[in-house]
Amino acid sequence: GMLPLLCNKFDFIKGEYILLEGVIAAIKGDGIIKGKKIGLNGEVKNVIFQTGALTEEEKKIILSGCLINYNKK
Repeated sequence: GMLPLLCNKFDFIKGEYILLEGVIAAIKGDGIIKGKKIGLNGEVKNVIFQTGALTEEEKKIILSGCLINYNKK
């Protein structure tokens, strides 16, 4: 599935990884997702993302995994 993410300071480069924590709770709650950026040299930095304003239906679609799964229900 896809997850809409907003980030105030986007300083990621190709080859770095992002580990997102508590995504389901964030979708159900305030939309703030904490994560870690793992740099090319292994350095780890804390980052914060937001989902932005989501309707209840959009939240249900994301939590079901995709629109196809949502429509199957």
